[in-house]
Amino acid sequence: MSKDTDSPNKLEQRAKDFMQSFNTEDIKRRKEEQTVELRKSKRADMASKRRNFQASDREWIKVNDHYKPSYTLADLPELLEAMKSPEPERNLYAAQGFRKLLSIENEPPIQNVIDAGVVPVLIEFIKRHDFPQLQYESAWTITNIASGTHQHCQVIVEKGSIPLLVDLLRSSNEEVKEQAIWAIGNIGGDSPNCRDTILKYDGLNLIIRCVENSNKPSMIKNGSWAVSNLCRGKPSADYELVKCAIPLLAKIVESHHDADLLSDCLWALSHLSEGGEEKITNIIHSGCVPKVIQLLGHHLYNIQLPSIRIIGNIVSGTAVQTEFAISLGAAQGLSNLLTSSKKNIRKEAVWSISNICAGTQEQLDSLINADVFKKLASIVEHDEKMIKKEAVWALCNAAAAGRPDQVLHLVNCGVIPALCSLLNQNESKIITVALEGINRILKNGKESFSNEQGTNPFADILEECGGLSKLEDLQEHPNNAIYEKSRQVIENYFELEADENDNLIQLIKDNVQFSF
Repeated sequence: MSKDTDSPNKLEQRAKDFMQSFNTEDIKRRKEEQTVELRKSKRADMASKRRNFQASDREWIKVNDHYKPSYTLADLPELLEAMKSPEPERNLYAAQGFRKLLSIENEPPIQNVIDAGVVPVLIEFIKRHDFPQLQYESAWTITNIASGTHQHCQVIVEKGSIPLLVDLLRSSNEEVKEQAIWAIGNIGGDSPNCRDTILKYDGLNLIIRCVENSNKPSMIKNGSWAVSNLCRGKPSADYELVKCAIPLLAKIVESHHDADLLSDCLWALSHLSEGGEEKITNIIHSGCVPKVIQLLGHHLYNIQLPSIRIIGNIVSGTAVQTEFAISLGAAQGLSNLLTSSKKNIRKEAVWSISNICAGTQEQLDSLINADVFKKLASIVEHDEKMIKKEAVWALCNAAAAGRPDQVLHLVNCGVIPALCSLLNQNESKIITVALEGINRILKNGKESFSNEQGTNPFADILEECGGLSKLEDLQEHPNNAIYEKSRQVIENYFELEADENDNLIQLIKDNVQFSF
């Protein structure tokens, strides 16, 4: 699958797929003929010049001038015969024929080629360090086989291709190294086991070295994509083996503008920032966080989403790490995303904000200054259920951690009616969290804002928006914890007439469930 012609919609789907552990339909790429052949004349001339510096003086053949432009399964017998020939040029003919056969866009005959016994011979061809062009064509064919199904990829792996492909990364030939990177990226994206095997053979460090020592845009792009594949997946890779990628990824994020390149590097950094203070510290020390916060405002979904993940991971760390992100504008950047048309963007932004809400009161001030809470209240009342669940946690955290003036700000932003709107949800967890948020707000109102008559203004707001009626309805809820919590809220913050109180007590007794 070519990365150069993706539409915005395709990029969006690609980002969604990347969120999953190993979606081989997306993270693998078949090297199609059009990806390279459009530049065939210039590339062949330049490649010939570069190869003058190789240890081998074998001429780099312009295959499109010497061989057929395309092949079908009808050519398979001839290619198999050429593959077995003792003549190196005939071997090259076979290798380029197989790679062209597998470079077609629709349903390349990968299984037919495997069944013909081609893979073991290709493995032997990539050992031919005296013939870089044969290595290149063979590695390209292996790349396209690895872009198929898991079963196709396993055929290559089981034949021992990984250490040999990793060894090609030490080649003095730029084309061979880049093709090996592409093959390794496909294999590494197939499964955690393949990824870990590549890491064991030091494939990641060698790819990083190739990218760092090259000014070639395609080498940087393909290398970054391969690095990204080796840094992701569940279960996670051994952090000690992948943390070496952070400086390179951070440098690319800071200095490049290509959408695919940015997306690949950002997703890798999002995985490398998950799971603890040390990992977050390494991301911060890489120097990329200011640019990541800037990219929160990027117009492309597949750049915004991993950027939010990175910032969300940082603000889930220590207070100092969270403060670092906030000092660079994270609060405003996340606030801007709460009104995104993309539901996953809103969901991830709310999740990140929820972590800040659980922080210090100074960090809560940053959210207030970024106009977060009116937006959260609107999300709770009007958004989709999965996003409401994240938002109610954020509001509950803020109500628990806030100073009286901060809780008053929540109330002025409409948080009480918003939380009350959740009391008739059919999911107990949402109701429970909403009740906790209501309880904390009413407690704050009673302690800090009651008038001389003891009236709690926050309780008045709750009653006016129909919240008290919903609390009373919860007395008949089948979940014991919910009706008990709602009862406590009513008793602690609302004065009932004597007959109302008697009726409430009788209602509670009628609903008490005894266990023996």
